[in-house]
Amino acid sequence: MNVRREHPAPHASSHGPVLVALVVIAIATCAAYHNSLSGPFVFDDVPAIVENQTIRQLNLSVLRPPGNSGGTVTGRPMVNASLAVNYAAGGAAVAGYHALNLACHTLAALTLFGLVRRTLLLPSVARRFGTASTLLAGTIAVVWATHPLATSAVTYVIQRAEVMMALFYLSTLYCFARGAARQDQGRPPSPVTGVTGANGGGWHALSIAACWLGMATKEVMVTAPFMLLLYDRCFIAGSFHEAWRRRRNVYLALAASWLVLAGLMA
Repeated sequence: MNVRREHPAPHASSHGPVLVALVVIAIATCAAYHNSLSGPFVFDDVPAIVENQTIRQLNLSVLRPPGNSGGTVTGRPMVNASLAVNYAAGGAAVAGYHALNLACHTLAALTLFGLVRRTLLLPSVARRFGTASTLLAGTIAVVWATHPLATSAVTYVIQRAEVMMALFYLSTLYCFARGAARQDQGRPPSPVTGVTGANGGGWHALSIAACWLGMATKEVMVTAPFMLLLYDRCFIAGSFHEAWRRRRNVYLALAASWLVLAGLMA
């Protein structure tokens, strides 16, 4: 039986433009927010950082942030753990906290670039956007990273919850896209399981891990499993039925992260 194979669009032969784009994104992001490093602790920074005794020791206790008195860290152990890392490295010196915020935001922008570029190179859209994928992805990432709406999330220390959640959210999407593309790349369905292509297990495992960590960072992450299903349907599988058929176990593992969120909220 002849099986039609759908080959992905070829990637650019040179990594030069990609490296240039990554450097431009990093420089633009750091240039936009470098003057925030000396900003003091304000508002919710005080109960969440200055008065937060759970970040004074770098051990497993950091995964149990204070209750309602902890403000922004309440029910968000990953945020609390990141503050403990800052405290262990530099005590209450505010510059280190701002620097980690900026680093997370920069990494999120670079991840967004990778996600958009790989999406534009998928067979479903490559014919229209593939040749301009690096330029378009770079432009989108720079605009997103330096947009004024992101200012408070980066420069207000305890709003680290936003930038960390964004990093985990985008990492969940990026790793899922890599895993799905590897799974479906130019291989016919298995006559035994009916599943198309190779196992994208490594990338899918990273996607699931990022999703679980995101749920422990901020509640907005709750939409991530839905977003992955929509992404799969629109750009890779072509239908909800096919997306579920190919990657049912991945979606079940992603949905299980809601139990983590429910437990933290409770």
